[in-house]
Amino acid sequence: MLDIELPSIEAMMTHWIEIILNDTDRMFRLDSDEEFDNAFDQMANALYEAGCDDGTFGCSQRVFSIGFAREAETLEEAVRSAIADVQAAGLRVKQVELSTPPFLDTINAQLAAGSATP
Repeated sequence: MLDIELPSIEAMMTHWIEIILNDTDRMFRLDSDEEFDNAFDQMANALYEAGCDDGTFGCSQRVFSIGFAREAETLEEAVRSAIADVQAAGLRVKQVELSTPPFLDTINAQLAAGSATP
């Protein structure tokens, strides 16, 4: 009988979180559309370079946020690593929210439409 040691397999999961940014109006001049566009591009580039390549950066009503699909063993680990990456980009985190995984939106839409099997 062979004595083979298998490597341990970590149980990585995808955690869906959203990080809302704070103080962006103090950090960047957002008075004109051009200044807003420049600030948006600067923040997006800084986030990507800081390791937020698993996040989608966006803005609604001048509130900036990043939606993450972060791989980690635990939700806490996912949240803490995402916050650290955002802070490494020179941005401030206002709050963290849990996001609904996209496949649940599809299933819920099918259920609402009366589909017997989503």
